[in-house]
Amino acid sequence: MNIYYHLFQTNQQVENDDLNEKEVLNLEMEQDIKRLFEDTSLSPREWVARYGHTIWCGDFREYIYIDKEFEKWIYEVYDILLNEELENVRKEILTEEEIKIIEEEDRNQF
Repeated sequence: MNIYYHLFQTNQQVENDDLNEKEVLNLEMEQDIKRLFEDTSLSPREWVARYGHTIWCGDFREYIYIDKEFEKWIYEVYDILLNEELENVRKEILTEEEIKIIEEEDRNQF
């Protein structure tokens, strides 16, 4: 699974308290993003441990989501990615064998 940063057209823009603009997604665009992240049944920490290496660029926290549970989930994913070492999260969540498999898949990606 590779997640590429996509620019999505939005219905409107709103300003948050920090005066940073966040785009409000329509349902179709939000579903497209959900498909990129596939297994959102995992906790954000487990998702990062298993798939964090697939995030190449971008920040999906710049959007306001209709599904507030998904919004909370994806914001937490990015907080973990930005504030913690991926290796440490993997060691906390995964077995050594799972880590080896993920690292091998990542090396053979290209």
